[in-house]
Amino acid sequence: MARLDWTDLPAGIRARVERVAGSVVTETHSQPGGFSAGLASRVTFGDGRRLFVKAVQASSPGTFDLYEREADILRVADLEIDVLRRRVTRGATRIDLTAKEFALLHLLAKRQGEVLSRTQIASMVWDMNFDSDTNVVDVAIRRLRAKVDDPYPLKLVQTVRGMGYLLEARE
Repeated sequence: MARLDWTDLPAGIRARVERVAGSVVTETHSQPGGFSAGLASRVTFGDGRRLFVKAVQASSPGTFDLYEREADILRVADLEIDVLRRRVTRGATRIDLTAKEFALLHLLAKRQGEVLSRTQIASMVWDMNFDSDTNVVDVAIRRLRAKVDDPYPLKLVQTVRGMGYLLEARE
């Protein structure tokens, strides 16, 4: 899920969020539609994020989403990544991955066709500053290829010499 910084929001949206945050959520079950029916609302601390998001969305219907929702299923050729269930299939075959292998494949699939350097991969998957003497990324890519690419004729995990790795179907 993408995180938004308060300053990234346009001024008009920030004003709407401040207006909604200054009022209390009174979503009642007796009023059909709740917020979407134009109910005056206010969010208190105990109401939680769900009600706050509903209030903000109701104050500006169709204009913006507070959180960018990631695609539930990512596809590259015959590879399918179910992000919510954390399942990977290629063709009709399910592929079992470790947590780090899944994180690596998910990153490559989200940024499909984009070359990611070893440094970028190390920081995004392992949350570490890259040390040029370590081969952790290369080993992880090799293990991922063994599961995702080796049994299939179409190779998806590509190496761009001197730059990094990417996920795409090259024919």
